Amino acid sequence: MKKMTLKDFLLKSDKLVIAKLLELGKTQALDLKAKEIKKLTFSTISKNSIKKLIGE
Repeated sequence: MKKMTLKDFLLKSDKLVIAKLLELGKTQALDLKAKEIKKLTFSTISKNSIKKLIGE
């Protein structure tokens, strides 16, 4: 198992959650906003990074 820092683990976890939300948005009517997604994150990911991930 590869060791990683807590910071990296939290960032990867947040990106996974965002990816799952995007996937769910394909079948459900979701209005994804970076401001709202930021409230769900654990890492220090910025709203601008979230906007890039969700295409906002």
